[in-house]
Amino acid sequence: ASLPPTKLQLAGNLTYSTAKQGTFGLGFARISRYDNERILTISANYSIRVGARSNLTVTASRAVGGSTGTSVGATLLVPLEHNRLVSASAALRSGQHDFFVTAAQNAAFDSEFSWRTLAGRQQGENRAEGGLSYGGRYGRVSADLSVANSLKALRLGAAGGLVFADGHLFATRRVNESFAVAEVPGYGNVGMGLGSNVLTHTDAKGVALIPRLTAYQNNSIRIDPRELPVSAELDSIEKLVVPAWRSAVKVVFPVRSGRGALVKLVFDDGEPAPAGGVVQIVGEKEEFYVARRGEAFITGLQTRNRVALNWNGQQCQFDVNLPPESQDEIARLGPLQCKGVSR
Repeated sequence: ASLPPTKLQLAGNLTYSTAKQGTFGLGFARISRYDNERILTISANYSIRVGARSNLTVTASRAVGGSTGTSVGATLLVPLEHNRLVSASAALRSGQHDFFVTAAQNAAFDSEFSWRTLAGRQQGENRAEGGLSYGGRYGRVSADLSVANSLKALRLGAAGGLVFADGHLFATRRVNESFAVAEVPGYGNVGMGLGSNVLTHTDAKGVALIPRLTAYQNNSIRIDPRELPVSAELDSIEKLVVPAWRSAVKVVFPVRSGRGALVKLVFDDGEPAPAGGVVQIVGEKEEFYVARRGEAFITGLQTRNRVALNWNGQQCQFDVNLPPESQDEIARLGPLQCKGVSR
């Protein structure tokens, strides 16, 4: 038979903590139902650190009104490395003894694998349980096995999602939070994520979906610079975005491609161009400055380029042609002549 609805529920607790003797607690709970049944329970608990990291908790409770019954239990928690936890629990309830141990590894931000085990006696039955779970880029799969005297069960699960945003279709994990569509145009398989945590990689077009954004707060969308070619130039590898709740934002990282070269420039008199001259690849806005000995380090160069030098209100243009690319050396070109500019 179903229980009548609750008419009034009251609960309270008092906790006192000490530096060395542990934490003490007292509590009570009272429930009144519409059939005039009243249940009053009082409880006490004590918790203390054991060793460097472990914790022991002892609890006791007794029903003193409406029904009778006493429960006493103790739990030892032992944290381990790599987000793992081992525990042992024992309890006595109305003459029934329970005892079981558990071990688990919880999923961390940078590790999507988790597992759990349990073995012992619960509710008068011998019981053993185990479970595995893995969350990847496209969703999460899980498997759980439970074996007891009266029941054996195997549960398999899978969850994922599809997102269509900005003209792109993404297969991804279940989307419960805000997310970003990030683009590094033309650069596939580049790691991206939140802060230093790489969550995904761009597709062949340079597009990726970044999950787990927090709504109405700054979220740092960042590229892993180690996965970009040396020739790629970005103003920044990080952008801050503030999405609405369960909404998408778009983030674009413009990349300037090409190679870099150290170019030595001379005027008509054969002497080096003066320091401070401004050099630009024709048709682009980036500026580079001539340093000592008439040398300018220019990036974003293609195999063949038209380059301009501006000095004292005058300009000359010249060709810069790159030799075959070498991974070990920066190309050094020149001297190249800047004609028609006087000092």
